[in-house]
Amino acid sequence: SSTGHWSLAIGHSSRLIRPLIAVAVLAVATIASAKPKVVIVSMGGTIASKASSRMNLNNYGGKGNGVAPQEWLDGVPEMQEVATVTAEDMRQPEGTVGGDTSPYLYRVAKRLQELATDKSIDGIVVTHGTNTLAEAAWFMHLTVATTKPIVFVGAQRPWSGISGDGPLNLYNAVRIAATPEAGGMGVL
Repeated sequence: SSTGHWSLAIGHSSRLIRPLIAVAVLAVATIASAKPKVVIVSMGGTIASKASSRMNLNNYGGKGNGVAPQEWLDGVPEMQEVATVTAEDMRQPEGTVGGDTSPYLYRVAKRLQELATDKSIDGIVVTHGTNTLAEAAWFMHLTVATTKPIVFVGAQRPWSGISGDGPLNLYNAVRIAATPEAGGMGVL
């Protein structure tokens, strides 16, 4: 029978086939367990600010008191458990006055579109100040064409604060951006 023939063929060349099957199984398992890739894009905000001391919760930010995106990756290593996370800094230069100007929003939207069309990226998190977070998120919803999750996140207290909400907010934003079910819902 054909089954007997197959068994015979495997039996005679098992020294070659068994290692190949093991490699194939490992490859499939690796692909299946690959973590999603999420990019954090910093537009600044309280979540990207620090103060002179951990007890200072209301006088923060300003020249030299920004949080570099790498500090988020180092400060919340748990994000790497749910996704492969990288970060980019798109904050306006220190001392820039005027907030979210149209040229700045279009520049960020262009970058988000580039990230969204990158097949290796599964989701995007954007940090922003809470004072105009909803408006910036709406703008990106209208200008970035993607079904990938784009999650806006902010904080009420500085990153350096003893009770800072930024680390957990950022972690949860990464969890949402890494979730396929969050795709196709617009900017969140």
